[in-house]
Amino acid sequence: MTWALLCSMALAGGLPEVPAPLADECPRSYPLQVGELLDPALAEGGAALCRGVVVPTSKIAYLLKVEAESPSWVADIELLKVQRAELRGTIEDGRSPWVYRAQGAGVIGAVSLALWVGWYTGFNAGATQ
Repeated sequence: MTWALLCSMALAGGLPEVPAPLADECPRSYPLQVGELLDPALAEGGAALCRGVVVPTSKIAYLLKVEAESPSWVADIELLKVQRAELRGTIEDGRSPWVYRAQGAGVIGAVSLALWVGWYTGFNAGATQ
């Protein structure tokens, strides 16, 4: 089952392709701090020299957290798909564990009844003495 899960994850593909940079795109990411001057590569005289997006730090932290947790969701979903396929195969083949068959239920019922009667008679025998 683990082997099937690993194979299915390998066949699923990797990350999407990184797009080519634009001609007037900023060459790298720049941190911004309150009260500090902008990097000279970003602005000159208050005008931007390149294109980019300023995203709040809390939003980036949230996206990184989602990205860190998402592979586990993918693995869980793939595992559930494998388990579902195995169960479907079991149902279609007509083979099921003995516990779920009528004979298995009878054996479990008889053993449970015997244990209960033994416990009950032992409990009552102790009460009458």
